[in-house]
Amino acid sequence: MRLYVPADHNALVKVTDEKNSPHYLIQTIRSFELNGVRVLSLSADTLGEARQSSLNLLPRYTLVVDEQEVGQINRLAGVWREVLFVSGLNWLLVGDITRNQYTGYHGSKKVLTVDTLATVDDANYFIVDVTESNDEVPALLVAATLNRWRKVSIRAGVRGLFHQKKRAYDLGEDFTRFTNRQK
Repeated sequence: MRLYVPADHNALVKVTDEKNSPHYLIQTIRSFELNGVRVLSLSADTLGEARQSSLNLLPRYTLVVDEQEVGQINRLAGVWREVLFVSGLNWLLVGDITRNQYTGYHGSKKVLTVDTLATVDDANYFIVDVTESNDEVPALLVAATLNRWRKVSIRAGVRGLFHQKKRAYDLGEDFTRFTNRQK
């Protein structure tokens, strides 16, 4: 199933399908006691959550689905390519941070694909393609975690890694700079 998750979320967002019908809610939690992401049903029941379990340079999240720990997602360092491993589920996630695209494998079988979509109304979404319906909640937890680890905004691309966008007004071609010349 293909699910659409808003990329820029702070508190609570709805996860929709191609027909824009809601399926899940994702809640981002940022506090001193609990730092993580929850996947909720439409009736606000907790289906799963990813809790940050270490405060290292390379953080670790524990994935809990139906109040049972199903795995941990560990971040391994890479330069342009990133490799992540979800222990417990035995998923290997390989992605490219310059394009914000990730693919998850269980052995040689593709489990999920996380990609980005920039829509016409200037809203950014993550597209999560899941092959089996019982993997939807862990896949959404992984996609939300990858969203937290995103290094640049979706539209900035590679240029956003090195140069910050300068905000300035475009005054047009016919604008001539005022200089105070006294002759």
